[in-house]
Amino acid sequence: IRRDASAACAQAQRAPRAGIREGLHYVAKLQAWLVEVPGTGGSRLAEALGLKSGLVGGRRPPRPGDVVFTVVRDPACRVVDVLRRSAGLCARNASTLGDMDGTVRRLLSDQRSVARACGGPTAAALVPQAAFLSPARVHGIHARYFGGRSQVTDGANHFPAVTKMLRHENLVSDFLAFCDERQALQWCHVTLLRSALRTGWPGTSAEAHASAMKQGEISRETMRQLHEHLRRDYACTGYNASDDGRVSTCAAIATS
Repeated sequence: IRRDASAACAQAQRAPRAGIREGLHYVAKLQAWLVEVPGTGGSRLAEALGLKSGLVGGRRPPRPGDVVFTVVRDPACRVVDVLRRSAGLCARNASTLGDMDGTVRRLLSDQRSVARACGGPTAAALVPQAAFLSPARVHGIHARYFGGRSQVTDGANHFPAVTKMLRHENLVSDFLAFCDERQALQWCHVTLLRSALRTGWPGTSAEAHASAMKQGEISRETMRQLHEHLRRDYACTGYNASDDGRVSTCAAIATS
């Protein structure tokens, strides 16, 4: 579990544009707030917990002992996987994007055109994770839905910062470790079991769902440029970008 990277996440250069669904939920059993980040698996976790993905729930001020958590993913793998899942729509709307290597290079030079071609959900998932996790944004979401009366535990004029980041690549075990910290392990086990019976998730380990990046699909140079483009996101989420751009799989392991 990545812990307290709020300083790095606060350096996000821009906030998500208006219209992107904002998921912020209070989970009473954990005394914790879940911040959804598109393209990480956080929405699936929210749904497994019986929450309405993309909405705001628990409209009350945070109280002493509350923590804020989220799900993060290797930044480059998140971008590539989102583009791959949206490949059909991208191709129909912008045939000039070309293969995956060409699409990533186009993204690096003109993100807006790729986002327009690939549709709203893809546009949201192409926004850096750090932008969703900045303390100012999380506070803004809560304040809007709580009527601007957001109170905090430390006396500062902002919502508590994200202090727990669960890894997409190890989501189930990270989540259960977090539940254990919050003294709610049994409840979490039962909740995930009910989710598996209802929806089939999580039916296998998160690693089994990680998308492999085929060698040669994206050139080493393009991947190096993508890592450089996402350097703030790597600092925020705690993942290690490979220096030479070689990535064989999207199941990279985050630093603990």
